[in-house]
Amino acid sequence: ATEASVRALRDALNRGLLCIPNQPTHGIPWQLLIKLGVPARPLSSAEPMPVDRVRLSSILPVGLQVLPIQINIVMGGLWVNEKESCGNSTMCTVVACVTLQRSDVPPGDSSTQNYHHGQWS
Repeated sequence: ATEASVRALRDALNRGLLCIPNQPTHGIPWQLLIKLGVPARPLSSAEPMPVDRVRLSSILPVGLQVLPIQINIVMGGLWVNEKESCGNSTMCTVVACVTLQRSDVPPGDSSTQNYHHGQWS
């Protein structure tokens, strides 16, 4: 699930998050929220498959002027095991949603605009 999560996050960052402030933000505090929908562990429906958060952090843009960075891993995505019907193949799909928002605004406050982008990988 880590490799699929890395691909999903990289795609979401490269395709949609074009306006990350890498210059001084003039005192406006920003935060980067990352939400990954990861399939359930095999033989379990209670928790998502494990994902290496250090590996995810390593692909974030260098010099990011937004803090804190939150990575939330939730149930989602898709796991296909085709060993019985189509040979010996499996597929793990993870959904990444990246939001850049002001950290001085309470969650759910719609009075400011956030940059939000979701990407399949």
